[in-house]
Amino acid sequence: MKKRIVSLVVVVCIMLGFTIPAEAAYAKSPAEPLADILYAENLFKGTGMTERDEPIYQLYGSVTRAQAITMLVRILGMESEALENQESYETPFTDVPVWAVPYVGYAYENRLTSGTSATTFGPDLYIPGNQFLTFCLRALGYSSEIDFTYADPYAFAQSVGFMTAMEYVGKPAFNRGDMVLLSCDALLCNRKDSQKTLGTTLGIEKDAL
Repeated sequence: MKKRIVSLVVVVCIMLGFTIPAEAAYAKSPAEPLADILYAENLFKGTGMTERDEPIYQLYGSVTRAQAITMLVRILGMESEALENQESYETPFTDVPVWAVPYVGYAYENRLTSGTSATTFGPDLYIPGNQFLTFCLRALGYSSEIDFTYADPYAFAQSVGFMTAMEYVGKPAFNRGDMVLLSCDALLCNRKDSQKTLGTTLGIEKDAL
């Protein structure tokens, strides 16, 4: 119903010659409140700013491998380290854009990701939910070779604390809002063999999420 109302409003405005800001033409994502929290913690950044100087999240947009790895490094609290040490990272990839080099370099060196071939990372390829969930589980210390399978990480993820994991089984598309939700789940999970959550290491308490 909400989508139909929004569509009707858009049509009427167009007929009357009104200009509609791009961010106002779509219904808000249910992930937006959590996106605001992650944005305030400098863990999630928008794709631009509105005329009111507010971040544009594009929560219904698809997620690329480069964006996913960047998000992963941030929720690990390792962005500063990745940026400071980017010159020391060695990867076999020839297709990583300059802005993503420190994030991909950190993730590759710490065995959080691999490439799409011997020399390519595939930074612009869109990822499915199981791939981002796999990244998150690796960040918590779990292995896709021992603890769970890359193809089906959902049940295992739920068993270690990912409250929304099973919602992604069979989901045809994975978007930036989904990435926000799973990132928040990751922050609430204990690291492997630890009683300390990923969020606690960043100074983010459970009540904040």
